[in-house]
Amino acid sequence: MIIKNELSKIGIGTWGIGGFMEATNNDDENEKQIDSLIYSFDKEINYFETVYMYAQGKTIDLLARAPKEEKRPAKMQNFMMMSILMEYSMRAT
Repeated sequence: MIIKNELSKIGIGTWGIGGFMEATNNDDENEKQIDSLIYSFDKEINYFETVYMYAQGKTIDLLARAPKEEKRPAKMQNFMMMSILMEYSMRAT
C-alpha cells in the first residue's frame, strides 16, 4: 500500500501507451513504451492515470509489465494507478 506522502507530486497520463483507442501489436514500440515507464519510475514518479479503454486495455497491461522488467524492482515496489470510469451517452440529434 502506498501512503500519501510517498505519492509523487506529479503523475503520468498514459493515453497513447500501447496504442490509442485500438491496441498496437508492434513489439518494438511496446518495449519503448515500457522503457519510458521505467524511466518515470527512475525519476521517482509513481502515480499513473489510465482508463481501461485506452488501447483496449493494453495500456494497463504494459503498466503492469514495467515493474517486472525493471532490473531494480525495489524502486518500483509501490506505485498507484488511477483509473477513471467513463460513461458515454449517445443522443440522436
